Amino acid sequence: MKRTHNLSAVFLFMIALAIMVSCAGSEPVVETVEVTVETVREVEVTVEVETIKEVEVEVEREVEVVVTATPEMEDSSEEMAETGSSDKSLTVNVVFWPDSGMAIESDSGAVMTSWGMAEGLIRVNFEGQMEGVLATAWEQRDELTWAFTLREGVTFHNGETFNADSVVTAYSYLLQADSPPRGFEPENITAIEAESENVVLISTVEPDFLMPNRISGPNFAILAPAAYASSPPEVMGTGTGPFILDEFVPEQSALLVRNDNYWNGVAKLDEVLLVSTPDGEVAATMLRTGEIDIANL
Repeated sequence: MKRTHNLSAVFLFMIALAIMVSCAGSEPVVETVEVTVETVREVEVTVEVETIKEVEVEVEREVEVVVTATPEMEDSSEEMAETGSSDKSLTVNVVFWPDSGMAIESDSGAVMTSWGMAEGLIRVNFEGQMEGVLATAWEQRDELTWAFTLREGVTFHNGETFNADSVVTAYSYLLQADSPPRGFEPENITAIEAESENVVLISTVEPDFLMPNRISGPNFAILAPAAYASSPPEVMGTGTGPFILDEFVPEQSALLVRNDNYWNGVAKLDEVLLVSTPDGEVAATMLRTGEIDIANL
């Protein structure tokens, strides 16, 4: 009887163990947890925004304008129409100022041509091509001779007529100068002569295919024959350009006035005042000391 109770206990233990194992493999029981969440306080945020100002926009439109001229204006307009004068002037500060007594064979020749005072037979344009100025055509007659046809109807500022003789005078002066233009020395040129009123011949010792290029330089500007009575030649009123040198103060200023008889049309300006400007270091010193007044330049 006691043995039966022991077996029953063992059997009951095994059943309990099986129940425990089965429970261990099942899903865990989820408990409900009550969570208390604090309420977030409401915060009032103020943002300042600048008010954009209203801008009035004017729309362009056609407006009829009526101008009533006073008697003085009418008189001035009539005078301008008769004379072609508009009282237009220009002041220019110049860094590179002519020296050497304005000798045409020196660097001053480049200055004079850039100022519109004097002109040569040929020049090189902005496209790098040669074009006629006081010459209208040129050709190589033979290996040693170049012929230049001159423009007709041109007069110098002093009233003298531009022709082949004036070119011969100008080029002969260059040949005799102490420092003639490169490639135009007596050793290279055998003769400069007028074939006719409007044709000049230049003969060389050896074939010179670059002769037109040589005389396109600014040192070959032609002045009136009367200019070569002095050395260096007189440049006041002896060129053929659109402007006439009327006043000249060495290292200070030069006044150019319009040439109303210019062969290529009258310039738009009545006069141009050129003011010498020293180099940067000297100019800065003169500004500090008051020697230069910018307002009066």
